[in-house]
Amino acid sequence: MPRRRPSALRRLVLLTCAAAVAIYVAGRALPALGEDGHLVVRWWGALALYAVGGLSCLVRAAVAEPRQRLPWALLGAGILLFGAGSLAHLLSGDRGAHVPAAALVGWLALYPLGYAALLLLMRERLRPFTLSLSLDGLLGGLTLAAVCAAIVRADIDGIPFSHVLAGLAYPVADVLLLVLALWGLAATGWRDRSWLVMSAALAALTAGDIAVGVQVARDHYEALSAASATYPIALVGLGAAAWFAVAPRRPPRPDALAVLVLPAACAAAILAVLALDGSAALPRWIGLVALVVIGCRAALGFRELSALQVSRRFERGFEEAAIGMAIISEDLRWVRVNAKLAQMLGRGADELRGAPILASIHPDDHHLSHRIADRLLAGAPPPPPERRLVSADGTVIDVVVSAVLIEGEDGAPQFFSQFSDVTGRRRSERHAEALAELSRVALDLHDADELAAAVCAGVRDAMPADACVLLPPGAAPGAASGPMLTAPVRRRATGPATLTAHRRLPATGFHDQDVQFLQAAANLLGTALDRASIEGELREQALTDPLTGLANRSFLAAHLEHATAAAARGGEVALLLLDLDRFKVVNDTLGHRAGDELLRVVAERLRAAVRPSDVVARLGGDEFVVAWTAAQPEAEELPALAQRVLDAIAAPCVVDGQELHVTASAGLAVSGSEPATAETLLRDADVAMYRAKEHGGAGCEVFDAGLRARVVRRMAIEGELRRAIEADELRLHLQPVVDLATFALTGFEALVRWEHPERGLIGPDEFVGVAEETGLVVPLGRWVLQEATSALAELQARTSEPLRMAVNLSARQLTPALVADVRAAAAAAGVRPRDLTLEVTETLLVDGAAAVDVLTDLRAMGVAIALDDFGTGWSSLGALQRHPVDVLKLDRSLVAPAAASPAASALVRAAVEMARALGLLVVAEGIEDAAQLQAMQALACPRGQGFLFSRPMPLAEALEIAVAGAIVPAALA
Repeated sequence: MPRRRPSALRRLVLLTCAAAVAIYVAGRALPALGEDGHLVVRWWGALALYAVGGLSCLVRAAVAEPRQRLPWALLGAGILLFGAGSLAHLLSGDRGAHVPAAALVGWLALYPLGYAALLLLMRERLRPFTLSLSLDGLLGGLTLAAVCAAIVRADIDGIPFSHVLAGLAYPVADVLLLVLALWGLAATGWRDRSWLVMSAALAALTAGDIAVGVQVARDHYEALSAASATYPIALVGLGAAAWFAVAPRRPPRPDALAVLVLPAACAAAILAVLALDGSAALPRWIGLVALVVIGCRAALGFRELSALQVSRRFERGFEEAAIGMAIISEDLRWVRVNAKLAQMLGRGADELRGAPILASIHPDDHHLSHRIADRLLAGAPPPPPERRLVSADGTVIDVVVSAVLIEGEDGAPQFFSQFSDVTGRRRSERHAEALAELSRVALDLHDADELAAAVCAGVRDAMPADACVLLPPGAAPGAASGPMLTAPVRRRATGPATLTAHRRLPATGFHDQDVQFLQAAANLLGTALDRASIEGELREQALTDPLTGLANRSFLAAHLEHATAAAARGGEVALLLLDLDRFKVVNDTLGHRAGDELLRVVAERLRAAVRPSDVVARLGGDEFVVAWTAAQPEAEELPALAQRVLDAIAAPCVVDGQELHVTASAGLAVSGSEPATAETLLRDADVAMYRAKEHGGAGCEVFDAGLRARVVRRMAIEGELRRAIEADELRLHLQPVVDLATFALTGFEALVRWEHPERGLIGPDEFVGVAEETGLVVPLGRWVLQEATSALAELQARTSEPLRMAVNLSARQLTPALVADVRAAAAAAGVRPRDLTLEVTETLLVDGAAAVDVLTDLRAMGVAIALDDFGTGWSSLGALQRHPVDVLKLDRSLVAPAAASPAASALVRAAVEMARALGLLVVAEGIEDAAQLQAMQALACPRGQGFLFSRPMPLAEALEIAVAGAIVPAALA
């Protein structure tokens, strides 16, 4: 709809209202019409005016703002209902003072609808709106009713009480609406024409109702009296009031404060009526109701006073705040500014009020101010709050702005903003960023002139300064029009040069932080210039590994970054990541000096095994990388080249007088069709390398889609295992350990199973490895320990035999906390620590000195220590007597061939005899058939376990075996 149409419509409606009133008044006044003509005008003209007033309000509701449509619609409906009441009176045929009920209903409907409309208008137009305003009109109407009832009591004694109430209802309701309209007029400084016309119309309606009431009370009602003309004229005035301009709210002027005496005056009038005429029923009841309303009005007044105190505290906090505060209008002008913000801007608060805020904001940030305002008005979060203010003297002030949308006194949106001066902090950050950037530039640039120019430009931008110059040694700075700072640039071979910075404006001086920054920049420049003179030496130190002379991690990262970028345009990059097997053993047994020598030998062999164009780097520790980039071998040749590298490493070497056979595990990753980065290549090669270690080491694995799928699967297992531990999906199974001579039950080994809700029972091989890698083995092992001790307590309660329980330990569990966990689990289950056996691998004993200390503490508690999987490692047998071991568990790889192989049988015999000599108990694992059992019996192995006796079983089945006390294999029964 065009902007001019509402204005034209407004003029049309107001002219229609004025013309209708003029025609009605003329019709009532023209003598030529006679009494019958005047009666026609009086009734049908009034109905026409009611229609004009009601339709005027409804049309206004249709074109008004959404928030003001309802009040005008309610007022228009009330006027039309009033007209409907008059029509009902006309059609009844009784033109006197006695009217039908339908007419009364129509007339009275105007007042609740009008009351609601005025309250809604006040709520939308007058801010803040208080509930006390809605009671003032009711209070004035009740007071008028009580006074009128007391005054005319003598005239209405013979009139029924209900008729009296009906007669008083109209003027009381008129006063109620009139008081509300006067409040609205007062709150706009007596200058709002809409409230003014509305107040005048309601005053005329009140006067007409009082006059008609007096006529009815004196029993000489006249249908053509002047009082009857006030109704249609007043209601047309209400319809016209909807179209007058609305003035913004202003603080009430002193004369408007007189309205505040209304409650006090009403209370005094009511008390006077009750004192002088309290015996009359009507004044007494009306007065009592009015006193209740006055009490409610007083309570609301006290609450509003409390709110006023809060507002005053806000005013004080606003003015005395240590940070800048302001209220800003929707069109970005200062509405109110506190003293701190005025001080920051170097202007007075009165000078800023009404001025555009963009005049005080850095030109480059003007768009940001508009964005903040637009986003707040749209209800969206504002953009980053950093902005720059400009003070009166041109100083730039960095501020952090926080703003919220509030509603002004006139109902228009405003922004309540806080401005925190972060100039010092931003200056420090700017200096730090500039120094970091200059450090980077100093590493990239090698020419002295380019270095000096870059540092001067960085200093000029970061301070900021109008000029920054590097003066040669001995040169004096020239005269400057503004402030100047100097800092010496010290160098090794020459005298100090001078770095100078100055500004043209005398008012914008330098800060102490600028002095420190300039000196830091000068020191950086001096260091960079010295570095340029010895660049070769520094580059060698920065990009090579000092121990092996190979490229280091930094060089490799930069090289791979360029190589993968080139490969993205066509080509491939191959990466071989190598990790020496059991390098820690060399360090622990021969010392770190021998370990360093071994690393140098491996580095030389890597150089010799690849082409000069290939890159060989040491990542750190015992990890090495071979990268094939430009003119690299074909993809099918890479595994063979990787094996050649591994073979070169595996050749015997002499270190510290001892011959060593060192192997390595390798992972090979090749960039394929998908884009690759240095990080992804290293990650994929690392995954493949660990896969090679899982297969026993001394080999190479190629990263492919299948390996990636296995990695993804392991990640999925990790997530499900975490949930399984929390959801109590783990189950404890027990495998019996028997005396091989008598088949008597001696104990059980605790084994964990996972009862997956979808896949059923899962064995440990599928998830224990993942638990080891992720650290979940610690809570998993703690759960097994607690369940195993609890199961042992139940088993021992079923039999008199001193059964034992064996529990496997992970390397991650062997911390000092394990001792407390074992003690707590045994105590909670009520079992003796000496009935527990904790099983560890021989690798853990050899590699972990700290683990040995933990096992020693456990052994001192009475817990037996078992060496599990004996025969799979390569540690010396003599090491057994140096470690806290009580039980030797022969691995199934020794037990299975012992029945058929004399050599294997000899190994088992040697192990059993050695263990007996050391006082160790031997347990054969994995006995699966009668031949293996007979072989172990022939070799005098005292105890064994395996599927021949029983598979791992739940606790309920283990209890049955414990009661039996022995397990005779079915093959021998």
